[in-house]
Amino acid sequence: QRAWLRTLNSHDIPVLFSHMYPEFVSTEMIDEYGVPGYLGLRESFLAMSTPEELNNGLTLAQQGDPSSELLTRIQAPTLIALGDDDILLGPTAGHELAELFPNGRCAIMPKAGHVPFLDDPEGFQELVRKFIDEAEANV
Repeated sequence: QRAWLRTLNSHDIPVLFSHMYPEFVSTEMIDEYGVPGYLGLRESFLAMSTPEELNNGLTLAQQGDPSSELLTRIQAPTLIALGDDDILLGPTAGHELAELFPNGRCAIMPKAGHVPFLDDPEGFQELVRKFIDEAEANV
């Protein structure tokens, strides 16, 4: 996040996106969608974000409480979904994060990155649908 903030402050949002893109999109998706996919996501990112909002968000993310104790108090069923190609979190860290929640679970999606709902929208929706069905059945 510090590197992203430095990139944003020393360049602009398109350069920031090019820095972030390979870190949150799977290699499979990059290969499959190529330049059109990159440009489409970049345009969406640019339309949704102002430099001020990104600067504030990245700054606040660095100032947040790093303690995991807050997570242990969340009683709601919690799903951590990430891809097997997630270089920001990774499968081991995803499982460790899910274990902090009293009712947490981690699901690793194949051929997906940090934003698995982009890599495999249908698979992500099915994963979430099953999670909700199980959570509602246990109420």
